[in-house]
Amino acid sequence: MFTEPDRLDITRSTTGHLGFGHGPHFCLGASIARAQAEIALGALLKRYPELAFAAEPKRNCDGGTWRLAALPVRLTG
Repeated sequence: MFTEPDRLDITRSTTGHLGFGHGPHFCLGASIARAQAEIALGALLKRYPELAFAAEPKRNCDGGTWRLAALPVRLTG
């Protein structure tokens, strides 16, 4: 991906991040990040069970995966 990948160069231009990739470069923190998201969303929905979508979620394509750009919500009731 980069020329001289073993050399730290903070001025290097990037073409994207390598996190949550596939194969040997798969992010080591991916599973804990997913667990944290599951726990946080579960706690949010438990505290605000009336939470509902206010509009369609907006997504961005990022290197073959779809990531949320916006998730508008509202409290009903």
